[in-house]
Amino acid sequence: MHTSPVSIGITTYNRAHLVTRAIDSVLAQDYPVLDVVVVDDGSTDGTLGVLQRYDGDPRVRVIALGRNGGIPVAKNAALDALTGEFGGLLDSDDELLPGAIRSCVEAFQQLGDAVSQVFGHCVSSSTGAATGYVSRAPGFITYEDGLCDRFGGEHWHLFRRADLGSLRFHAEALTSETYVWHAMLRQKPAYHVGAPLRLYHQSGDDRISSAAVTARLARGRMMAYRVYLERFGDDVRAACPRRYSELAQELAKWESWCGERRRAVRTLISVMRAGPARGFMGAVAVTVFPAGLRDAAYRWRATVRPRKDSAAG
Repeated sequence: MHTSPVSIGITTYNRAHLVTRAIDSVLAQDYPVLDVVVVDDGSTDGTLGVLQRYDGDPRVRVIALGRNGGIPVAKNAALDALTGEFGGLLDSDDELLPGAIRSCVEAFQQLGDAVSQVFGHCVSSSTGAATGYVSRAPGFITYEDGLCDRFGGEHWHLFRRADLGSLRFHAEALTSETYVWHAMLRQKPAYHVGAPLRLYHQSGDDRISSAAVTARLARGRMMAYRVYLERFGDDVRAACPRRYSELAQELAKWESWCGERRRAVRTLISVMRAGPARGFMGAVAVTVFPAGLRDAAYRWRATVRPRKDSAAG
């Protein structure tokens, strides 16, 4: 069987204590043609010094951005540097499981040009449970599966670089990658191998907590929802009105958080036209509450139910 070259991009920021674990998990794969691109996003904790241990390994390239530009900027730099027929991204605090790359490449080779992406599950390092959800696995994933939220959560995948083309992440949409992968799904279906591929760690600096609700994060979340709905909103509304309402309600919450209350009201009006989803009154309350009360309620909720930022690098 032809061995197709694979490039894996790993972005990191101040993870000197973790990044080698991610890199080593890729280098340990039972796949012979690997190219690992590590993008350091302006770390100040000695990460670049730690990465010098790979200076003699021709499979590893390190790109130092110099200043911290944020997750999307770093991941775009990684995408620009990938050279393999297939590419993937790995968070610098996570690990690939043995055989992950081979499983994806074999699926690509069996399916030919029919798919643009091959996905697999992640496994939580704390619980051992599979993360993410998909309506049928193994099996094909359609554009409508993505739009209607029949496929989501934490997965890992390889993509065909020719199908990715010039698609890149929006610099301000800090907390989501979905709009890139759904753009690829709109052109071709994907395939899910139904097997675990990545060990998913939830380290303390990934959790959204009361201390982490900054203006930058709030705007990043708002832009993630806004960019997605600008690109896919009409299709979501046509295929799954309830899902459209859920997304628009979330957008309205973050628009209100960022001080764009008039825009939040217009967004909620679009929800009413599509048919409100569960949580609609909560979105209304967030929009009309005084900022201090709203912020206190969110901090309490985040403390009770912390979650990992899915786009952490």
